[in-house]
Amino acid sequence: MANLITYELVQGEVKNLKFTVKDKNGNLIDVSEAVCTLDCKTSLGATEYLFQKDDDDFNHAQGSSGILRVVVDSTDLDFNGVAYCILKIVITPDEDEDKHLFKLDLQQTK
Repeated sequence: MANLITYELVQGEVKNLKFTVKDKNGNLIDVSEAVCTLDCKTSLGATEYLFQKDDDDFNHAQGSSGILRVVVDSTDLDFNGVAYCILKIVITPDEDEDKHLFKLDLQQTK
């Protein structure tokens, strides 16, 4: 079961979000080749998106250290209220590795 992370974003501001991905033991997971999406809606059951980020929007430069970054710009935040966002990280493990559970740390960066 996923943990709910609450994060305050202010309408009209640009936010650089940093995600650090670790396994259940706290070890960093290489996400340099991971495929990522961020989908945000007014509710989990909504059919329309407020904004979306696809893999091309993510910065994977530090992916080998478990770090992903994505910019949420002022046009993404052109709405009032709460957005429910789902971050999807698809990792294709090596044949001898199997990674299912991970912890996600989210930080705003400048």
